[in-house]
Amino acid sequence: MHNYNITKENLPVHEWIGLEAHVVNSTDPNKICIKGRVVDETKNTVKLLSNNKIKILPKKEIFLEFSLKSGKVVLDCSRLCYAPEKRVKLGWRYWK
Repeated sequence: MHNYNITKENLPVHEWIGLEAHVVNSTDPNKICIKGRVVDETKNTVKLLSNNKIKILPKKEIFLEFSLKSGKVVLDCSRLCYAPEKRVKLGWRYWK
């Protein structure tokens, strides 16, 4: 069994489903402060379960803050508009 830790360095290339996230900035002011658990991700959207409702958020519009064991990390999701499997596969070379 492996013991993987999600850190600020590997979060852009890690699976997000199951993580707690919070919209801290957005080009759409109505999306700021939405928080919840990531339940799905596509090339262009992130779905958060927030107050028992699914919120579909366009990646190109949001900055997400993830709560990790090591602290909070903010990602500019507009830089991560890839299918999740491709984002994970492409890895480090694009996000450093």
